[in-house]
Amino acid sequence: MSPIWCIAGLDPHRDTPVEILHVILLGFLKYMWWDIINHQLHNNVDKKNELEIKLASVNIDGLGIDLVAAHTLVTYSGSLTGQDFRILVQITPFVLKGLVSDDCFETWVALSKLVPLVWQPEIEDINEYLTLVRNEIDYFLLCVARWTSIFADWDQPCCSQLRDSSHSMQLSMRRVFTPIDMCPPVTLGLPLPKRNLPSDDLSLRSQSTTQLPEPYQPRSFSHFCQDWTCIGQGPAHLIAGNNTASQYLGLFPKKKKKNQAGICLSDKRPPRSFANTLMGAQFPALSVFTASERDTSLFVTAKEMYLKNGDHCLLEGHVVVRNPGGGSNVVAKVVEILQRKFSVHAMSQSPDCILIAGALLSETSAHGMPQIAASGHYGVVPLSQLLCTVNVQHDCSHNACTADASVSIFEE
Repeated sequence: MSPIWCIAGLDPHRDTPVEILHVILLGFLKYMWWDIINHQLHNNVDKKNELEIKLASVNIDGLGIDLVAAHTLVTYSGSLTGQDFRILVQITPFVLKGLVSDDCFETWVALSKLVPLVWQPEIEDINEYLTLVRNEIDYFLLCVARWTSIFADWDQPCCSQLRDSSHSMQLSMRRVFTPIDMCPPVTLGLPLPKRNLPSDDLSLRSQSTTQLPEPYQPRSFSHFCQDWTCIGQGPAHLIAGNNTASQYLGLFPKKKKKNQAGICLSDKRPPRSFANTLMGAQFPALSVFTASERDTSLFVTAKEMYLKNGDHCLLEGHVVVRNPGGGSNVVAKVVEILQRKFSVHAMSQSPDCILIAGALLSETSAHGMPQIAASGHYGVVPLSQLLCTVNVQHDCSHNACTADASVSIFEE
């Protein structure tokens, strides 16, 4: 037994948290998705095809994800990665309606509300957060109980360990979700991928990496330069290039993407006067620009921009806007991204201001999400007031949409 368990005062349940990637995305979420494909839709080719169409048609604007590989998610449900499940947990409430039982659908809706609370990089008010996340966990477990009706354990949610950290992204919820992992309707008969087990893959990789960095093995180090020596030509050539061995050693890390936060991309339309912009039509005497700038300057518009937090926002996309008066934040639609030519903001490729249309949150849709309706009010805000993007879906269930249209997708 490891001597760590002999440390006085150590609680292995509270003091050894497990990352939520393997507890949620690669944990019970994986089995829930496999159950849908191989249990509820088993041998139903028409429903599987409909699910693929819905997955391919879902609007991903504001989610920060790439195109949905619908065929892969359905066909290879037992061999998906954490990235695949990260996509699924955000879009399943919009594609499962009418394909699964009502109790199963409510469980997925409850899960989609719980996951954003768990993936919090920072918690400002721990007491308010714990109350909210505990309620969502309880509701999620009740939905699962209604759906499966078979439990091996009724373990109470344990949120107390969250008080020991300012964020929840590395904390374990294994005890909270133990009943779900033990539900026979979900877990029985899960096929293993046709490759080595993850533990075998990791051990083989570790074996190869521990054999390679011989020059870097821990040993006594002399401070006298005459005692220093270099590694041989063979190991030097092995780690000189960007290959598997050098990447395992961390010598050639992956290139980080360029930080695009705060910039906007032009729509290539010709420059025009302020009066000929949407912003000029709504606010002819806008105080953001001086009277001289409004009368003599030329303005260009952008088709997309990156918010300060890195979110990619398209024109006519929805965002959360900070209320300058100090009240609650509001949801709004981006109507125009404006930039005055040769301004300070234009030099840094950022917009001078953004025209937004206010939105109202009305009754809940069939997907368990609030509906958005135009309020008819417009406003002009700087980029710094836009906090994050909002994903808005078309209510296909309410509008009885069918799979009649198609679109061509170009692949390499």
